[in-house]
Amino acid sequence: MFDFNFGIKNLYSVGYIEQPQRGQDIVLTQLGENDELTSYPRPEQEKMIRSYWDKKNEARKKKNKIRKLQ
Repeated sequence: MFDFNFGIKNLYSVGYIEQPQRGQDIVLTQLGENDELTSYPRPEQEKMIRSYWDKKNEARKKKNKIRKLQ
């Protein structure tokens, strides 16, 4: 399940799907429907994915730091 969940987040980060909601169907965006996927992920998409995960990791670090201070 981890690979699936990370894959969904990666597709969301490049704009191929709408933000996933628990218990709801995955919805493709127009970009996700029309983009050529043979070269996925392209270098610019890899940067977008990396940026998404960097932000998530930074938020997680801040959250953990706050927990340690309490």
